[in-house]
Amino acid sequence: MKKRNLAIGLVALMVGGMTLTSCDPVSKKPGAILTINNGNENAKQIDIDKIFDRYITKSNGITSYYNAICEVVIRASIPVTEEIKNSAERSVNQQKDKAKSNAETNGTKYSDELDAILESNGVENLSELKDKFIYEQLKTKARENYFAENDNETAEESERYKLLKDYINTKVPYHISHMLINVSASDSDAGYKGQITEQEARNLIAAIKRLARGDSFGSVAQSLSGDTSSAQNFGEGDIVTLDTSYVNEFKLGVYAFDRIYNANKENAYEGKDKRVSRIGMSDKAEGYYADHAEIDQIPYKQVMEMDSLVDVTDSYGLKVNDDDPNFYPRNIYFNHLFNSRRIALITATAEEAQNLPGFVAPSEENGLKGLVADDTYVLCTTTGKPILAVRSGSGDSYQGIFFIVIEKSGLTEDSVELANYYDYKHNADWYNDKDRIGTTYVGFNEKENVEYNKRKEKIKTAVESYDRLLDTSIFEYYFGEDNFTYNNEIKFGDLTLEEAINMYIHNTRAYYEYTDKSAMEKTWTEFIEKLEYIESNEARRKPLVCAVKYKEARDADEYKKGGECYVEKIQ
Repeated sequence: MKKRNLAIGLVALMVGGMTLTSCDPVSKKPGAILTINNGNENAKQIDIDKIFDRYITKSNGITSYYNAICEVVIRASIPVTEEIKNSAERSVNQQKDKAKSNAETNGTKYSDELDAILESNGVENLSELKDKFIYEQLKTKARENYFAENDNETAEESERYKLLKDYINTKVPYHISHMLINVSASDSDAGYKGQITEQEARNLIAAIKRLARGDSFGSVAQSLSGDTSSAQNFGEGDIVTLDTSYVNEFKLGVYAFDRIYNANKENAYEGKDKRVSRIGMSDKAEGYYADHAEIDQIPYKQVMEMDSLVDVTDSYGLKVNDDDPNFYPRNIYFNHLFNSRRIALITATAEEAQNLPGFVAPSEENGLKGLVADDTYVLCTTTGKPILAVRSGSGDSYQGIFFIVIEKSGLTEDSVELANYYDYKHNADWYNDKDRIGTTYVGFNEKENVEYNKRKEKIKTAVESYDRLLDTSIFEYYFGEDNFTYNNEIKFGDLTLEEAINMYIHNTRAYYEYTDKSAMEKTWTEFIEKLEYIESNEARRKPLVCAVKYKEARDADEYKKGGECYVEKIQ
């Protein structure tokens, strides 16, 4: 008999239909691995000779003890109802029908096809298959109970939304909006030789000009963004977390910006050291941003200069440097303004911003004071949030300039405030009552109920799937109800069974934490190395004066050679 069969068959035999009560205390009994309080005078026992000596082998040691005990705990904690039995019976019949269909299709015997199905399920007969389906439903019910109990909105304040808070503290979610202006520049342009088309330059400039004159971020995204899915939703994107598969310049750039943005704020969540730790920065990344403590700025004036030169590829009929696109003015400006791969703000002087409502003066309220000079205005949304710009892309799939708005930061507020923001337990009227609750993720835009439900489900799914050791958390939850007692006469070296199980769980968690941290630090380090590589090539960018001089060129021979940039041409 297979090990899996023993776990299903014999554990089921020992636990039977017993369920837990709080009548009698549990106690250790001779010859038992685990004692279960079933409310009877003689507590239920799982005997070594009947299960564990055959289920567990020396080759997989404590892991098999743990897996078997987990199954015992779930079976003893969740009652097998008639509904569960009937559902399992229907599932068995479906597999029998599948075997018949496969036999007819393949011209094989029904018994052979059924044996194949049983083998794929790790069982030897239909009775064991039914019991497997029962156990799967018990595990599902155990999860549902666990989520309901640990993500309860009616609990005491300190215990309310426990799992949601754990998700927030672990994954550091950001609610963002963004738009993508596609460009054809290569992913390997090293930051100094990027080339874009005239239309791409016009699209990029048009987005900035519209935002500057006060158009809403959503309306601009809807009409210009190359990310069609978010464009349909007025630029609103998915929640960004540490393990979201966004490109690094976007995801890590947002985290880096927030780390700088809030570096000197007294109300920044839990201080700089804690924030750096939460976002998994490597030492190299922390050192880089210590040396780059100021946010890059894209001057609006230079964007307007680029606007006047987007179509210039020659002067008086003469092609620039024998028609070398690297010397086209729009490409020179693109590389200087947009191609560093670092997050940047778009800024203007007070005079330039005078008739441009999209530019906002720095203040304590908007958090820009201290981030830029007092006389520097920053391009913001109509709600006052700064608009970030960064060059990014995914290989040959797409490249572009992202404009990003942080709707809700995962670093600047504590988990209680963020849990209120990501609350997903209420009805549509509750989310629409902005005066009472403020803006929430689910109610970010007023929508029909079906859309609210989709957004609630998105958060719910994220919360219920972030824990890589969810089954272990559920096991600890049920075992922690004092309904089970280990037989600590069983030893693993110098450890009792209980100590060995606890150490196994601790070490498994520590392993995942270590690998996650190492992977995050590696990602940060690779990202910083890419930024440093691009930074090392900044001197190779064609000077901005080249772009202006080409338009003003008069001497044909000088122009053909490169004019003001002739030295640049022959390097």
